[in-house]
Amino acid sequence: MAALTLVKHTSILGAVVLVIIIVLFLGRAVGFPAAVMIVSGRSMEPALKVGDLVLCVRSSFKVDDIVVWCVGPTYCVIHRVIEVTGNSVVTKGDNNPAPDPPIPKSFVKYKAVLVVPRYLWVSVVLAVFAAYAYANRRYLLKRKLLPGEVLSLVLITFIVFNAAIALLAPTYYPARKAGISVPQIGLARIRVLNNASVLLSYRVHGTYLINTTSCRAWIRGELNNSVDCTAKVVGPSEILVSIPVKFLEQMFRAGERSLVLRLSMQILFGKVLGRYYVYVPWRELNVSAVNGALVVRNPNPVPLVVNITFYLANKPGIANVTTKTVIISAGGEVEFNLSKYKYARANVEYLFLGKKVTRHIRVRP
Repeated sequence: MAALTLVKHTSILGAVVLVIIIVLFLGRAVGFPAAVMIVSGRSMEPALKVGDLVLCVRSSFKVDDIVVWCVGPTYCVIHRVIEVTGNSVVTKGDNNPAPDPPIPKSFVKYKAVLVVPRYLWVSVVLAVFAAYAYANRRYLLKRKLLPGEVLSLVLITFIVFNAAIALLAPTYYPARKAGISVPQIGLARIRVLNNASVLLSYRVHGTYLINTTSCRAWIRGELNNSVDCTAKVVGPSEILVSIPVKFLEQMFRAGERSLVLRLSMQILFGKVLGRYYVYVPWRELNVSAVNGALVVRNPNPVPLVVNITFYLANKPGIANVTTKTVIISAGGEVEFNLSKYKYARANVEYLFLGKKVTRHIRVRP
């Protein structure tokens, strides 16, 4: 009787857990407030690894959140938000060389709130099955399954497993090996340099870059306002693109972070036309005090106009107040030696993406 009671209780508990799992698994397709997904690619490494279980909820999101956007009930992408502008969102895999194309906000279905590593949830599932089998070992040993029942159980398990994978993981098309080796070229990495240029690195196979034939750049969504850029091959797999500084300054003043590059290039055995979304990582000035000196560094690819107000004194009381306006070049820095003063403070003011930024810093003592 005790064994039967245990079997009954564990069966009820198993049924409840199964219903919860099914609800979470079907959440994405049905549109429930919460859903569970399995990571199937390496684009988010090291934050998310293949096989990790991700709990997602319908929630507001912001830059740096990991979200799930879908273009169908069985095709979703788990990437990090890098820009939110108006009704569009730009995401990027942490391990990807470039951002994804902009998508409407309505495509974003969930925000990731909990990640269960693959080794943890697989271990828990195996432990639960082992505990269930051990608790019901007498019943299971007495229960003789017929060959038809075993075959049905295997078939049902196979169907459920494949359906779960289809619902949980994004569609993935593995590369197929062709019988004939053909030239291949693909983008590996995009880097924005401080000298108003972009370095494009490629993965090439069976070919190499020869030269570039045209280059155009424009702010995302403003194709009619494009400018010419200069591109040159700097290696068998790298192209250096020089962007007009005035164009980048226009982006900076408008608060835009994304631009589009359209590049035509000649490779051995053919030509390539590439269109790339480039995310410009605008950053605030680095203001620091080093050995009695005020140091202001500009990490951006455009020069910035900075107003600095100094409060200087050699004894407590009224300080000498002076103001200087300096232009810090792209990737450059300025330094003011204030070590001859006993007391020195400074206010650093500048415009950053259309907003006024003020930094107050004590330089001495």
